[in-house]
Amino acid sequence: MWSDHAPLTIQLTSPLHKPKTMTWRLHENLLSNPQVAQDIQQALTNYFAENLPQDTSPLLTWEAHKCVIRGILISHSSALKKAQEHTIRELTAKIGTLTQAHKRTLDDTLLRELTAAREELARVLRQS
Repeated sequence: MWSDHAPLTIQLTSPLHKPKTMTWRLHENLLSNPQVAQDIQQALTNYFAENLPQDTSPLLTWEAHKCVIRGILISHSSALKKAQEHTIRELTAKIGTLTQAHKRTLDDTLLRELTAAREELARVLRQS
């Protein structure tokens, strides 16, 4: 069959489709971390020393410094999240091992260790 129609492009979007937009939010507990505060202070000192106002407009310097600080905070937040996920995985594995051992032996020492591991996991999960 022969067609002389021009090619068409069609784009359909469902009314149910909601694109995910990532909005970054500051975790206030990062600011109470002395290492984070020190890194921010050092970054601000370096940033404003390297980006003198006569080189660029003050507005551009101000907007760019916010991006630098946001990057530092995201970096620290990511590192803390990875460490927390690692701790959760370790505690979950430990709880599984202790549960199996306690089922076999019914030892009170294992029960105390199991209870302590569960409490530690609950504490870590509350912090997240």
